[in-house]
Amino acid sequence: SNDTAEWTHLSKVCDNVKDCSNGWDECQECNVGSLSSSKFLIQSNVVFSFTILGGLSIFLTNVIVGVECYRNPSGNSAGSKDRLIRLQVFVYDGLMGVYMCLIVIAAIILRTKGDFCQYEEMWRSSIPCSLLGVVFSVSSHGSLITIVFMSVVRCAVCHNRGDVFSEGVIKAISVALGILNICNAVLPLLPILEIQDIFRTEIYLANVQDNPFISSNPLNMTRVNDLHYKVFGREDTIYNALENLNNLTSNHHMFDYLEIGYYGNTAECVHNLFSSKTSFETFKLSYCACISFMLVVLNASYILIVRSDVRGKAELARVGGRQNAADTATYLTVKVTLMIITQFFS
Repeated sequence: SNDTAEWTHLSKVCDNVKDCSNGWDECQECNVGSLSSSKFLIQSNVVFSFTILGGLSIFLTNVIVGVECYRNPSGNSAGSKDRLIRLQVFVYDGLMGVYMCLIVIAAIILRTKGDFCQYEEMWRSSIPCSLLGVVFSVSSHGSLITIVFMSVVRCAVCHNRGDVFSEGVIKAISVALGILNICNAVLPLLPILEIQDIFRTEIYLANVQDNPFISSNPLNMTRVNDLHYKVFGREDTIYNALENLNNLTSNHHMFDYLEIGYYGNTAECVHNLFSSKTSFETFKLSYCACISFMLVVLNASYILIVRSDVRGKAELARVGGRQNAADTATYLTVKVTLMIITQFFS
């Protein structure tokens, strides 16, 4: 340690556990995440520049195209329905641009404070980080959900079943899907013990250097529970245990803590599906099942659209001798194939 008499083994340096009370063992040019380092939230100037330019471009492009789409209503029913859904896609994609700009602003502010490693837990447990996580979740999931819904409506129209989806029905379904999307983003933040136990990443003691009972972060909850049981003779929730221990000591801030939730799992405040927590497994499986189902629906819908279009154009070319109809069908097939591949990897 640089400022104290503490020493730690070299193997414990940059292991994402602050063994020194001042956290110096995690401030030695460590890589905090894929984009972060011990000094900066966004360590690469190239990534930093790409993020801000990309964020502004995404936001402005979707605003401009969205306004143009809004001001130019379609002259037919199918076009009007498609326009309603495309406007939603512009909103969700625009939110991604907002997220990218805000994460750059956060990186700049944290850079002015000093080395990122000294503020990492404070940042990841903060309300702004959680809000950024909600924005990212609403944008990414909302865009996927809306594109899947659009594919289903287009497939119905293509197969002369468009009357099933009137504009009123589309608006109602869009509102319901929007509410579901927001609930999914906000759910991990609800102050309900059972939910917190599922989505909690870690708990850090804010003043571990002043605590004679616990010497390192992240908090060892088993150690806290054992300590609480020895003193009070009963088990309790981790939050009540920390509060009771705080009230018992002369220094009532000894057990103050920072809780890193679902979105604080990464420094960029993006939900991490690769968390290895046991309590997270059921949610992870359910989430992956839902995403897989939506991708299957998306692919199946556009495959049916292409199949119908190819058959129609082939029949038109056979009857009317129009080669360009077959060429158009081939172009649509290639276009949809590329779109499906892009959605799969995104």
